Amino acid sequence: MESNRRIFLKQGSILTLGLFGLLNNLQGANDVKIGYLPITDHLVIIANALPDSKQKFTHLKFASWADIAQAFSSGAIDGAFLLAPLALKIHAQGVKIKALMAAHRNGSALVVSSKGNIDNVSKLKGSKIAIPSRFSIHYILLCELLAKNNIDLKDVKLIDMSPTEMVAQLATGGIDAFIVAEPFAIQAQTIGVGRVLILSKDIRANHICCLFCASENLYSDKNLATNLVSSFVNAANFITNNPSKASEISKQFLGQKPEIIDALLKQKDRVIYKHLKLQQDEVALIAKNAKDLNLGNFNVDNFIDSSFLDSVYKG
Repeated sequence: MESNRRIFLKQGSILTLGLFGLLNNLQGANDVKIGYLPITDHLVIIANALPDSKQKFTHLKFASWADIAQAFSSGAIDGAFLLAPLALKIHAQGVKIKALMAAHRNGSALVVSSKGNIDNVSKLKGSKIAIPSRFSIHYILLCELLAKNNIDLKDVKLIDMSPTEMVAQLATGGIDAFIVAEPFAIQAQTIGVGRVLILSKDIRANHICCLFCASENLYSDKNLATNLVSSFVNAANFITNNPSKASEISKQFLGQKPEIIDALLKQKDRVIYKHLKLQQDEVALIAKNAKDLNLGNFNVDNFIDSSFLDSVYKG
């Protein structure tokens, strides 16, 4: 059994304790295992707490993208909410996965320290900026923003960092800025350690970021995959129509104060849980962006399967 970075399951969350094998041995009535991070990009995970969801599952909370990617690639979990470029990378490595739907649209922000003097993009030059992964829409959008403002990548210091660490690092001066999924931007705003320089929707409107991806075992089970997608669509509709109730439920999944999530969800288009069908051209654009940034050559053929989502909308 490998021992460097593995995962131990306890009460629906993942702790890195070197006992990765426990995931493979997890049994029970809800034996389909879905991984997520405690970010609002993955808020449809609250489907597991909604009484009218068609499919219950075991939800597994990860602290980092590296861990969730490793668990999904190895087959230790059946499905995962993944950064689009990260999912494309896993697909390119020959792992049989399908992207069944977008988990959301928009939902991220570039935040700068409230103690600093960065009040426009041009002042990012020379700063330390945290990103969740090179294989993220955040890295792609940051590069796009810097290029538009004639800032070369070598003129900033990029630091790969777990989303859960970013607010504390900003507060202590370890970084000057971060770009990541909510709710960390609004959390930094709320406690006064950061301010939003630009929302991701204002860099690229209605962009995708995280996708719900299924392993071969999962997407081959048509009934199970359809019921899961139906449950996530139902959760997306619930979030859109009942933001305050969704915020209360979110606490057991995200661990954030419900009032912070509620304030976020009520801001127009800051994060959207509509239009979740993936379009070939938008995924192809991300693949092109990744290639331009020397992240890899990712083929989008046979990557998207919208049939489950189409059947839900028809039904």
